Amino acid sequence: MAVLDLVLFGVGVILVSFVRGAIQYRRTGSSPVRLRDRPGSPQCWARIVSTVGVVLAIAAPLAEIAGLQPFEPLDVPSVRWAGVVLVVLGIAMTIGSQAAMG
Repeated sequence: MAVLDLVLFGVGVILVSFVRGAIQYRRTGSSPVRLRDRPGSPQCWARIVSTVGVVLAIAAPLAEIAGLQPFEPLDVPSVRWAGVVLVVLGIAMTIGSQAAMG
């Protein structure tokens, strides 16, 4: 299941970030990534929190592959598959939302 998690993460990042960024760059000539946020601004905090989330999204499956003990209440097949469904729906909805915005 950890490999499936990493594959879904990779597919999500590629589709939501890279493909959409390439489309925007092709249409407008400008990059969708802005790296000059004022320290302490909401944009700066959003970038920090998102970075922590991305690191944890990669660390969790890697910890499982490394053999660390899982959190028992969530280590149930129904919970794991519900997570897979939510990730797939999240990717699809994000792509749909980005397409609707233009």
